[in-house]
Amino acid sequence: MQESSACVRAPSTPGVHSNPGIMQSDQGQGTCNSNGTILLPCPYASIYQMVYDGTAGSRYDAVSLVKMLNVASSMASDNPAQTYYQGARLYNSGPYSLQNTTDLGSPGSTRCYASDVANCL
Repeated sequence: MQESSACVRAPSTPGVHSNPGIMQSDQGQGTCNSNGTILLPCPYASIYQMVYDGTAGSRYDAVSLVKMLNVASSMASDNPAQTYYQGARLYNSGPYSLQNTTDLGSPGSTRCYASDVANCL
């Protein structure tokens, strides 16, 4: 929700596949901004879908916040709170973004994303 500023009409991110909605979900279906076509008002069902896509995943192979928190919980850490920071980084940058580093702000992520999101949890 950081990158979309919690705006339900945030545009989808560019790339191989779209990341729409307030959580910029991986291949999500929920949006109120389809290629510049804005829905006013944004229907409750669309907002629900945005949150569901980002949290639970839009497809079995999609990156979701729950999946990334589960991945982070299996990483070795002396501090259980680190799971939230690592999970946020993995959600932002992908499931393999921490393979070679423990620096949550390393290239490939939005600076401070992990701490900003984890602090909201």
